[in-house]
Amino acid sequence: MDADTVRPSTSRCRKIPRTPPNSMTQRYHTPRSRPLIASLALSALGASLGGSGHLHAAPVTAISADGFVDSFGTNVHWIQSSYLQNYTTLEARLSDLGIRHVRDGASVGTGPNNAAFTPATNLYNHLGVDTNWITGWRTGGYPAPLDPTKVGQEISTVKANVPLGSIGAFEGPNEYDLSHDSRETNWAGTLDTYQQNLFSTVNGDSQLAAKPVLAPSLTSAGAYTSAGNLDSSIDSAVLHLYQSSRPPGTAGWGSNGYGSITYALNYCAYVQSPAHKPVWATECGYAYSGTDFITEAVAAKYIPRMLAEFAVRGVQRTYNYELCSDQWGLLRGDLSTRPSFLAVKNLLNLLNDNSWDTTNKRWTQPSFTAGSLDYALSGTTANVHQLLLEKRNGVFYLALWQEVYDPAYWTETWQPKYTADAAVTLTVNTSAQAGVSIYTLNGDGTMTTTAGTLNASHQVALSIPDRITVVAITPAQIFETESLTVPASSGDTHRVITGTGFSGGSGTILDADAVGDYVTYLVPNVAAATYDVRIGVKKFTGRGIWQLAIGRADNFSGTKSNVGSPVDEYTTAETYTEVDLGLWAPASTSDKWFQFAITGKNASSAGYGEAFDYIKLIKQ
Repeated sequence: MDADTVRPSTSRCRKIPRTPPNSMTQRYHTPRSRPLIASLALSALGASLGGSGHLHAAPVTAISADGFVDSFGTNVHWIQSSYLQNYTTLEARLSDLGIRHVRDGASVGTGPNNAAFTPATNLYNHLGVDTNWITGWRTGGYPAPLDPTKVGQEISTVKANVPLGSIGAFEGPNEYDLSHDSRETNWAGTLDTYQQNLFSTVNGDSQLAAKPVLAPSLTSAGAYTSAGNLDSSIDSAVLHLYQSSRPPGTAGWGSNGYGSITYALNYCAYVQSPAHKPVWATECGYAYSGTDFITEAVAAKYIPRMLAEFAVRGVQRTYNYELCSDQWGLLRGDLSTRPSFLAVKNLLNLLNDNSWDTTNKRWTQPSFTAGSLDYALSGTTANVHQLLLEKRNGVFYLALWQEVYDPAYWTETWQPKYTADAAVTLTVNTSAQAGVSIYTLNGDGTMTTTAGTLNASHQVALSIPDRITVVAITPAQIFETESLTVPASSGDTHRVITGTGFSGGSGTILDADAVGDYVTYLVPNVAAATYDVRIGVKKFTGRGIWQLAIGRADNFSGTKSNVGSPVDEYTTAETYTEVDLGLWAPASTSDKWFQFAITGKNASSAGYGEAFDYIKLIKQ
């Protein structure tokens, strides 16, 4: 709801009725916007909706985890005393939440929304949070019509009172199909003129021309039809995508899938933008009281899924309605956190891959093009939806959830409801992937972390509830020792050996015969980062105890340091295994020497030999 309206907050329920209205008056909306400043490439989404049986037979292209985090914002109302008087607490809550965008009104009907400028400035300076400014100047106040002649003054006032970087976008007037005076017979014409003036004003200012200009929000398919094609005056279409008490991925509950994301795109966004410009959902969410409300526990399931479902469908920016209120907020009216707040916070903080430089006022990491992962899901996948993300360090995050109705709100009985967790098997189709961690959102919004392990078939069993579960798959660099150069050794025989248990069918052995014997392998071009170091070995009856030291190839003696504790390769039976030596963090990118030196032997061992399969580096 824009700040210029005088309707009370209790009438704020922009939700789709349970019974679909006439097709010309359906109240549903969806926006599009041009590729955002962050270049969020959601069209390259590396995940699809669930199906049954075996999902994905080829590598899937991910989107950046940081891009997903950057796609979420929330609505605020700094003009309201409950917001402005609690600014310090709310800034802390926004910092904790981890979002980067808010939406507020630029005008309050008769003039600028002066109450919003200082909070918007502080949020940007302290947290890097930008503001999407909703326009809509009415000379004389409500119910006077929009005044297109005031657009220049409206925009210049915002520009003069906040840092340029804090301006995330300018949005057309808010829900004017509802808020215009009933005596105004050509509201669509007035709105069109206002939007054209907005677009030309922003694009005519060299300092603002890069800012996206969003379409006006509307509340029904009929209103979108009345307003018509706005491609010439928008960078993005806009939706207010409320779904009553239904889950975000509902197939709808009326003709043509009324109530679904597909319906909103087809009958609203693509009417506003036949060119299919990007879509922003500048309002969406769930109520906790009033008509068609849901409980806080259900909202903790639906709201994180809402972000993922909208992303899967290509919605470029999603603004939850709203930050703080008893009826709608992620925070209650007393500023305490709801489970939905905690769930969103934990999800965004897990996936965050950037930081705000308060000195230089910029995000520290450049845009990132994600790679692909060859994986498949099998088992009970009929209602499992998925979204593949990747961080800059190469770690993939596969979000999985059942997109089903909560049983308490199962209004469309022909659509699936939650009955039990889905038993799913994840197969990672490459030997170069290892290190699985599982993050599950709980009913109270907290997140549980579980260590997972890929078995010999590169599979891990998962239990997927109707809350988001994220599987982190950490790529590993694997260097087969039989393929590595040996730049230095103690002079003892070093040879390649074969065995069915070696990862490549072969490994190496140093025929050491005394303490101090060693072999050194050159691992090329290891990037500066933090790694978990794991060594594949073949244990047997004639093996010694070795210590690993790593250093730069160009100055090994001056840079070497021990990694992990000594490893005893003695065992009574031939055993192929992997030992985890813990974390190692080289400060520079260069070739590295990995030196394995004999420090002793088990009293039962017949010798001092050491046998290796591979060196594995898992970037953290």
